[in-house]
Formats: sequence, C-alpha cells, structure tokens
Amino acid sequence: MTDLNVSAAGISTEELLTAGGGAKVFIKILESNINGETINWHINDESQELGQSYVQYMTDTIDRLDSIIDLDFTLVSDVSDSYIDVNLYDHTGEDYAGICYTEYGDNIAWTEMDIIDLSSRGFSSDDNKNTFIHEIGHALGLGEPGYDNRWDQDDTAMSYNEGDIGWQTWYTESDLDALIYVWGEENDNSDTGPSDLNNDGFVDEVTNYQIWTASGGVDLTNRRGRTYSDDTSRMWDAVKVVEDDGGFSVLVAGQRNKDGKFKVASASEEGVIGGATRWLNADQMFDGGYEDLFAMDFNSNNQIGF
Repeated sequence: MTDLNVSAAGISTEELLTAGGGAKVFIKILESNINGETINWHINDESQELGQSYVQYMTDTIDRLDSIIDLDFTLVSDVSDSYIDVNLYDHTGEDYAGICYTEYGDNIAWTEMDIIDLSSRGFSSDDNKNTFIHEIGHALGLGEPGYDNRWDQDDTAMSYNEGDIGWQTWYTESDLDALIYVWGEENDNSDTGPSDLNNDGFVDEVTNYQIWTASGGVDLTNRRGRTYSDDTSRMWDAVKVVEDDGGFSVLVAGQRNKDGKFKVASASEEGVIGGATRWLNADQMFDGGYEDLFAMDFNSNNQIGF
C-alpha cells in the first residue's frame, strides 16, 4: 500500500476507505480469489432498457481502472469462473439503484452487484453510470459516505449527494488515490495503453488532441489528416470529448474575443471532424442540451440540465 493522503477534492483516503464502516470484506474476497494480479468478472444482463451501450460503458470503465491500479481484470462468460458478478435488471419497484453484497458457497466467497435501470423513473444515463462506478467502487474496497453533508459527487463518486458536476461517470482524484492505496499503482511491464485521469476524454500527456478509447488513442483530425492541439489557434481550445451516436462530440471553448462562447464539433469513430456548430453562448449551450451531453454547467446555475 502507498501512503495515505488527502487530494485537492477534500475527502481523505482514510475517510473514503472507512466511511460507513468501510468495505474490507470485499477487499478480503478479492485477495482470496486473485490469481497473481488477475481477477475475473462477469456480466449477467437481464435488462431490456440499459442496452449494449451501457455494457460497453462498463467494460470501458473496467479497462480504464485496469490501466491505473495494479489489478488485471478478465471478463469471463462462465459465471462459475467469476468473483465479481454484475447483474443488470430493469426497475420492478426496487427502492434502490444498486447494491453490492457478498455470496458464499462450497468454501468460496464472491461479490455480487445488482444494477437497476432507472430510466423509467425519469433518471438520466449519468445516474445509471454513476451506479456502476459506485458499486464497483465498493467491490474494490471503497466505503460508503452516503448522505454525509461534508462531501458530494464533486468529492467522490461514492457520495449520495449530487455535486455541481451532477453525477460522476468516472472516479474523482480522491477515489483513484484510495484505490491505488489499496491495490497499488499499475506497474505491468507491458504497455497498459493511454490514460485519461482528468476525464476530459483526451489522452493525457500528448501534444496533439488524442481521443481516449479503450483500444488506444485516436487522433483528432480534419479530412486531410491534419491534427490539432492547444497551439493550433489562439482563438480556441478543445476542452472535452464524449462518445455520441457512433462517433464523438468535441467541446471547443473560445479564447480572447470568443471567451465565454463554445462550439461543438462532430467527429467520426476515426476521429475525423465532419462539422461544427456556430459559436454559442452559455444559454444557447443549455438550450441545445449540451449540459447533459458534456455533464457541464454552462449557465452557472449550479445544476446540470436545468
């Protein structure tokens, strides 16, 4: 384990690991079943609503974790080979969005997770995504801050309190610090692929804009193959990219006389930009539904999508 610390987000590693009594039982289960650094997990999809895009989100999330912490996750088709079972269900009256619990049998123990689709109750896709990272967080040893008003989603994806960002779809700095404390930082000699630790959708520490994907970085280019970077123009920077309708949506923030205005560019799966909106102000970004798309509060009312 590495040293305990407090990240800039405001919740310490010790607080995060012990909140709500902690989740040491899940750590012990993984430690007893781990094969070297490898832990098997399984998806049991019985939901009609969550769909393949949600399954892809889960596998992408696990791939990202795999590149950061010193565990190697293997998705298996046979549930009997798995020690983290993820069950996807549609809502049938449950009063919870997700739950993480232990199961025992034949002298072995494993972790089960139930994820309940909440779209029928008016919740967004970010709510469902937050449920997954929250429950996987428990499975990997993160505690339960719950409704403790000292913290919200801006501090940790494990909080029940919505933050200015809305509901996290990736872990905060504090969450990752705690997971690295428990499992260590990835140290495989093999290439673990690019990272996107700040969750802006771009690969970290490269000079040109590269879109992060589970299979590697994708250069953002025009139709002639020209790449872009922060140095391309003094008038704008690309600040965030998200998957959207089989490709990507790229958020461009204006600089200088375009400060406070934005464009949204569309890119293919290969990263080729096909077009962009005109410059939009904060209210136009809200009206266009871009707060929900990028999970950002453009109109500065401390809410997303409202």
